[in-house]
Amino acid sequence: MSHESIVSVNAFGYSFYGGSEGNFINQILGEIKVKRKITVFTPNVDFLVRAEKDNAFKSILKNSDYLVCDGLPISAFHNKFIRRGHLHRITGSTVTKILATKAYSQGLRVAFVGGNDGVAVRAAKKIMLSEGIAKPSNERIPIFSFCPEFGFEKSERLTKELVNLINEFDPDFLFFGVGSPKQEKWICENIDNLSFGAAFGIGASFDFIAGSKSRAPEWVQKSGAEWIWRMAQEPTRLGPRYLKAIFPFLALCTKSIFKSWKY
Repeated sequence: MSHESIVSVNAFGYSFYGGSEGNFINQILGEIKVKRKITVFTPNVDFLVRAEKDNAFKSILKNSDYLVCDGLPISAFHNKFIRRGHLHRITGSTVTKILATKAYSQGLRVAFVGGNDGVAVRAAKKIMLSEGIAKPSNERIPIFSFCPEFGFEKSERLTKELVNLINEFDPDFLFFGVGSPKQEKWICENIDNLSFGAAFGIGASFDFIAGSKSRAPEWVQKSGAEWIWRMAQEPTRLGPRYLKAIFPFLALCTKSIFKSWKY
């Protein structure tokens, strides 16, 4: 499937997928049918700020097959002030659950890798036991789940073991949630040795699916205050990260406005 057929929106110097969530789901399912290995990453404000100081991470984002906007401040700013194509917010957590559910019902192979110990397993079970999902048409185990050992990305042995585990399962969908930018870098560093259809960096999505962390109510998500909800749940870990990102993000917004005036 050629990239010429993909609707894209340029925001903050990145080419984001420009269609709706439903169109994106159909697009990815179509990619799986044509057996093209693809990467899908989900930038939020933290991604953009971090990438300004990490050229390797920025290059990974720019060269991903699909970038979907997971940060409401990104889409809200672009749609209000830049207005060159509508940028939909498509969250990694929602996409993970929808695609994994659809894949399971179609007998496709799904791998959940990452999260805290046991979380990926619980998330996989929730998908498989979700109400109203048809059973797969074949006898293959549809969802593989594994939590890699802490520091695996720095160990050649652990990396090789994880690559072998993934390849043995040969997933159509690889949902990889070990935090950013670790997950994106690990996927891209090992992509030539990995067997998968579509690989996603999905952060804390396993926690939301498994129920070990509660996602903000829909009205909070739509209001743009989901980051406050998450920070209240994990103030020690997320508080400093979010607060440190505010001013650099405002600087990126200002830069985007000036750049749009030039054109």
